[in-house]
Amino acid sequence: MRVPEIIRKKLEMIKAKKQQQVDAAVSSEKRKEREEREFEAWREERRAESEGYAKKICRWIRQFAMTDECREILGLRGAVQISSADFWLGHPAPGSVTTCAVIELRYQKQNLAPCVYYVEKHKGMESRENFLSYAEEIGVDGLVSSLHPDFLKQWAGEIKRGKVWEDVENSLR
Repeated sequence: MRVPEIIRKKLEMIKAKKQQQVDAAVSSEKRKEREEREFEAWREERRAESEGYAKKICRWIRQFAMTDECREILGLRGAVQISSADFWLGHPAPGSVTTCAVIELRYQKQNLAPCVYYVEKHKGMESRENFLSYAEEIGVDGLVSSLHPDFLKQWAGEIKRGKVWEDVENSLR
């Protein structure tokens, strides 16, 4: 049987389009892998700087978590926000009005030791969370490997300027 030429041409067009989709997916995956490698190299370049910020942050968290006020806030509210920034999916999202990342101290029901969480919110609702550590065990390496260097820099600056207390106060509203 002879298949009309128009059918064969349409089949060729469909196959070519399918191949373009496959090529685009492979290209996108390669680009994503390259961007991830570049980001990790950049993060490693800033490691010493990030570790300096993380040391200050860890010290502040340990000290605050041991206060009677922190225990009282967690007992009454269950959580307290100690930092916030315009970040989404672990990367800066400057000027975002619908998304942000926050650091919270929380009590877990099974363990009354304060826990540190990185939480991303979209339109005020929790979108995803990442347990970082128990407050008394928080370490520099954990923060440096879990958080963006610019997030650490901003958070350390908030502690230095006292802005972190605004986040704590806002948690009490």
